[in-house]
Amino acid sequence: MTVRVSRGRPMPPIFASLLVLVGAAMVVYGIAVVGRIEVPGTSVGAIPMWLAVIILVPIWFFYLRSLVRAARTRRRAIADAGVPDTLTEPPSQEDPAVVAVLLARGSVPAEAAAATTLAVAAAGWIDIQEVGDRVVVSFDETPSDKFVASATDTAVEQALAARRDPTTGDVTGPPLYAAYARGRAVAAGLVEPRVPLVVLMLVCILTATVVALAIFWYVMAFVGLILLANGLPHLLVQVGGYRLSGTGLVERARWVAFGRGLRERGGLAEVGPGGVAVWGPYLVYGVLLGAAPRAAEALTPDVGRAAELPSDVMVFTTD
Repeated sequence: MTVRVSRGRPMPPIFASLLVLVGAAMVVYGIAVVGRIEVPGTSVGAIPMWLAVIILVPIWFFYLRSLVRAARTRRRAIADAGVPDTLTEPPSQEDPAVVAVLLARGSVPAEAAAATTLAVAAAGWIDIQEVGDRVVVSFDETPSDKFVASATDTAVEQALAARRDPTTGDVTGPPLYAAYARGRAVAAGLVEPRVPLVVLMLVCILTATVVALAIFWYVMAFVGLILLANGLPHLLVQVGGYRLSGTGLVERARWVAFGRGLRERGGLAEVGPGGVAVWGPYLVYGVLLGAAPRAAEALTPDVGRAAELPSDVMVFTTD
């Protein structure tokens, strides 16, 4: 079994939790039950505990200080960018799934899959028609040559709608959609873990090493500290969640400005999903920016399949 961990991306929670639990148990059991190995002429550890404290206090001080400075730098990024209050055109042609993650500050809102569905339709991969209170989606065999389906596009093509969790509002429909969307935002440098993984790992491992030297002859506790230091940073990153990077804050500000422009222009509020053929990207991004509530509502509820329709047609019904 191989556990892959890349820079800035923590290992799966189950493995991180296992390391933390096993490491903590070994530390407690090693000190309380097993005790130290008696070696004539030796002290408790290779270095005294007071020296370990003197080494570790400045390390943690400078680490926490760096976090505060990084937060201040992120906040200054928007002011330095000079983003206008209103934009009349989309700031970029970014994947709507990534834009959704930006607007939700690292999470994935239910409207994200609705926007992706409209983007796929605008590219000609699917055809959306409104029939009464139903939105009928059928597959098109002649999509645009310029459109290259991303992982989120593929996920939506497979499931074609998101299910809104009544408690959290998160996307729970298309398989892996949220992971794909956030992963692309992270890869683009727009979203980052709230707790930086690499530096925290170095600090934790250094802390565990110094403390382990201070209790060197408690061998089981020594090994447990190393396991704990390797698993705890990954677990803290998972619990801490994600935030926008400095670049992500600026991009979000641009998209929010575009949302103001869409709402000031008007005309999208009563447009349904079928209007994507006319409105194109304005409707796609309008769903995310609150400018196209009717289209968003039609594509975010539960999905049903009508028995009388061909197998390549999906029907969205609004409650």
